[in-house]
Amino acid sequence: NIANQNLEIFQKNKVARLVVLKDTSELYFALGDGTGWGTSVSGGTVPKNEWVHVAATRDSDDNATIYINGVEIASITNSSSGSSTDPMVLGRYSSATTNHFNGKIAEFSIFNRDLGSDEIINLANGMKLRGNENGLAGYWPLDEASGTIAYDKSAFSNDGTMSGTTWTTSDLNITTIYT
Repeated sequence: NIANQNLEIFQKNKVARLVVLKDTSELYFALGDGTGWGTSVSGGTVPKNEWVHVAATRDSDDNATIYINGVEIASITNSSSGSSTDPMVLGRYSSATTNHFNGKIAEFSIFNRDLGSDEIINLANGMKLRGNENGLAGYWPLDEASGTIAYDKSAFSNDGTMSGTTWTTSDLNITTIYT
């Protein structure tokens, strides 16, 4: 179990959780079966005060891996898997009023297929998604700059409701590199 002061990047209740541990700046990825947390993998150090690309994957063989700036940091075999009807939450733990991510998130995407290491490296190097990539289940470029809606640019249009968000202009260079 991890302490309550961690910085939540993403959380889907009892299914998947991606966190930066407050005390160590370590990246932590937990997976569950929908009723409880099961396996987790952690490692590396997420640098402070600079743009960082983080990725967490669970492949079709139930191997979970975390990446920082396109580099594989740690992995675990036979990870937990499950589902939940609870909403996905970006930037905080779903049921908490604390543990908010104290930083900037430029974009967020979810794929329902295995991503190759070359794809993760391309994303870490600033590849901008089109919204119609194979297996893209959700893509929120978070480029609205105002309002309370985060538009999903994937084919599924799972728009999100923003709460407690401050929009800023990103100085991150996400370029159009189509593969």
